[in-house]
Amino acid sequence: MFRLRRSATSTTCAYSSDYGLHSAAEAGGTYSRLTLAIALERTSYGTLFKSFWITALAVLLGLLAFLIKADDLDARFGMGVGSIFAASASAFVISDSLPPTTAVTLAEQINLIAVGVIFTSVFISIWSLRLRYADNEAGSLRLDRIAMWSLGILYLALNALVLAVKIS
Repeated sequence: MFRLRRSATSTTCAYSSDYGLHSAAEAGGTYSRLTLAIALERTSYGTLFKSFWITALAVLLGLLAFLIKADDLDARFGMGVGSIFAASASAFVISDSLPPTTAVTLAEQINLIAVGVIFTSVFISIWSLRLRYADNEAGSLRLDRIAMWSLGILYLALNALVLAVKIS
């Protein structure tokens, strides 16, 4: 999972502080300092896959809803809403395994992307349904295909971006 490399160095360092002892005649002194450098290297991405495969599956199901006719409301919107709940549940499970922090973690970024893509797919499904009700079946089908492929590519690109660039 991780490879740990360590190196330790010992040096002397001058500190110009009385360390809170104001009655000391002279502030500061020379003391030894131990520096321990630790480098962690990821040797496998299996842990990331195990953590986020449910989130990716939820996005896939949310996008596959575009293959269902827009006026089949129960199936179409049920897949989208169910996908949002699955991604949200996955986010809670993952966040329980992480220490508390005020920074936006990689896990939160990946889950935010997933929920954003799924929410957008539900919004586009509403648009597609309105086209279908306006007797524009061809426009509805074209919107569904374009949305499915473009949101899928956007999801992959945004995940690659947050893995490549440290945002927080």
